[in-house]
Parts: sequence; C-alpha cells; structure tokens
Amino acid sequence: MRLRAMVLWRCAHVLLVLSVLCVKALVLLYAANVVLVLTFDPPCSDEEALKAIEQLCWEAIRGEMFGNLCAPLCDTLDIRYRFCSKKGGEKDVYFVSWHNFSSSSVVQLVMKKAKYSEKLLSDFYSAGTTLTYELEQRFLIEINQYLNQHTTEKKVHNIQDVVQLFWTITKDSANKRKLNVLRNMHGLALHNEYVFSLLYPNNDAIPRLYGSCGLFYFMEQVPFTLNDVGATWSFRTSVARKLLDLVYRLDNSFHERLHVCDVKLDNFGIDNMSGQITILDADSVMINSVFEHKLAELHCVDDQDCSIGNCRGACDKNQGKCFPFRTNSNLQAICEEIFAKSDANEHNGLLREAPTNVKRELQRILQQCIGTNLLRTGSQKIESKNIITQLENILLEKPPD
Repeated sequence: MRLRAMVLWRCAHVLLVLSVLCVKALVLLYAANVVLVLTFDPPCSDEEALKAIEQLCWEAIRGEMFGNLCAPLCDTLDIRYRFCSKKGGEKDVYFVSWHNFSSSSVVQLVMKKAKYSEKLLSDFYSAGTTLTYELEQRFLIEINQYLNQHTTEKKVHNIQDVVQLFWTITKDSANKRKLNVLRNMHGLALHNEYVFSLLYPNNDAIPRLYGSCGLFYFMEQVPFTLNDVGATWSFRTSVARKLLDLVYRLDNSFHERLHVCDVKLDNFGIDNMSGQITILDADSVMINSVFEHKLAELHCVDDQDCSIGNCRGACDKNQGKCFPFRTNSNLQAICEEIFAKSDANEHNGLLREAPTNVKRELQRILQQCIGTNLLRTGSQKIESKNIITQLENILLEKPPD
C-alpha cells in the first residue's frame, strides 16, 4: 500500500510539473503571438490619428503641404475624423465625413497614406535640399517610373505636365513653393492606388478619388465588403454575377489585362445603391507587362517562389528564374478564394450551401475553373468566357420550391 501511494504521489507530482510547464508554454506562446501581432499589425489609435491630422494641418498652414482637400480638412473643418482602421497594414487609414455644403451632402471618405512615405522622401529631399535642374530631372524620372507601373501610354516631360495630371494639387498651390510641391506630388506618387485613379478617372473598378491633402489621398468609402454578404442564396448569386462582370472588365476594359494579386473577401466592396463590385485596395493591381517584368526578375527553386500574392507563376528550374507569365487568372483566383471553400474566406465560400438542383454541377464548374491552366493553353479568353458563361447560367437557375 505504501509503495502504491508513493507511485501515485510521484505520478501526481509529474503531472503537476507537466501541467505547470504547459501553462508556462501557453503563456509564452500567447505573449509571443501578441508581440507578433503588435509588430506586424499594430492596432490603430484615435489619439495618434488625430495627432497625425493636426501635424498635417500645421504643415498645410505653413505652406509645406498642398491639396484640394486641405481647406475643408484644416480650415473650414468640413471634413471630420470618425475612426481609424485596424487593418491598414502598411498604410495609415482613417475614416472621415465630408460635410460638403456646396452640394448639401455628407460624403463618407477614407484617407490613406503609406507609413513609409516620409522616410523615402527624406532620402530624396534631405535637409538643405535646393531646387536644381538635376533634381527636377530626377523627379520626372521617378514620376514616369510610377506611371509605367500602370500604363505605357502616358509620359510627363516637365513639372507642368505633372501638375496637370495630379489634379488634386491645385494650380494655385503649384505656384507657391516649388520644392515643397514636388515633394508633395512625389509622396502621392508612391501610392499605386492614387496613381491608378489619376490615370483611369472614369473606371468603376475601384472607388472614386476625391482629392488629397499633403501625402494623404481621399477615396470614396464603399459601405460593405464581401464579408457582409447576406445568407440568402439569391443575394449571394447576384453578388457572384457582379464579380464575374468585374473579372471581364479587368481582362477587357483597359489597354492591357489587369492582374489582381490580393484576392480576399475584405478587398472587394459592394456599393449599396448600384450593387457594383469594386476593388478596395488597388495597390495589388498590375498591368500585364509590369507583372510579367516583375516575374521575370524573380529567382526561384520551385513554382512557389514565383507567386506574387494570389498571382501564380512557374519556375524555370534550369535557369533558376521565373517564367515571365502567370499560370492562373483573376477568374481562377476568385473561383478558388471567393466562390469555393478555402482558407482565405471566413464563410466557406460565397457559393456555399447551393440548392440541390445546382449543387453538383456548380461543384464541377468550380473545380474546372480552379484546375484549368488557362494562361498556358494559349486559349485563355475562350476558356475564361466558357467558364463564365457556365457559371452565369447556373447562377440564374431558380432553386426548387
């Protein structure tokens, strides 16, 4: 009995030590996770956001920052801060209301700025920098490089060309302190989304650009994302058809095919009036020639090294370089990451819980969409159109009574 008691006591002691160690390990793991989250996705702060806006307004008052929305933000206070975004990533993202009394309306906007923009500009415009011909030429080279990310058809040849293109910088401001104006426009040009909006002002693939103040630019706030789509099958299929329309426009409505390389529910917005689907963060959008150039510069060991977000490539293992073409398409990325069940979406796919009369056929089409190697076959447009037609037809079928 005494031996059994000793054995039981030792077993209990070992279990207690193990449980303490497990608790400590869990605590350390939780602490490490908190540090990781704070390091890579720090929570936003209303206090810090308001300080940033206050600093921006002081710089605007001193004539160091310019933009068509500086006056309503800093002078008349028609633009009012609401809250900041906790999902800004590499950007400071603030939600504001613009009480536009000239049109008797209140517009909800999102003001954005890259967190690294001041650092990049400080390297270019160091303390004591003076405006010289060489600096102007460097500036024009940089601006043309940013423009070439989105089009091969637009060039700027002088400062006046840039001022005319960057319409959010008023011409009156451009005549004040030229070096500050260059720095301001240069900072805005760092944002792919802003430049894309300037070059394609009439496109409806992204929200409308309203203007800028300093290095911040202001976009229309789209009220809902695909995460907010309701539970009914009929509503989800109507949204899915709008997404298919967006895919078609990305492939056919621009001078080159556009690649969207960050496909997830939160990155697509739904206009509550028109039901139009828009891309909420155009930083991941690239024209085909730019995308292929970036792929060709990548070194690789296998195909996984040739992916840019959801845009996949293939590795030439003999050369150790990526082939200069994409091996999936926008349609395939949306089929895989939005329509079907995947790790990327929180609701097991937009086309989940399909009615019994279409469920099997829908699964077959989605697997065909995801599995077909559309861009290597040389018949991409035909294959894509075929799959889109099949999807549209099946999404129009009414569920059984």
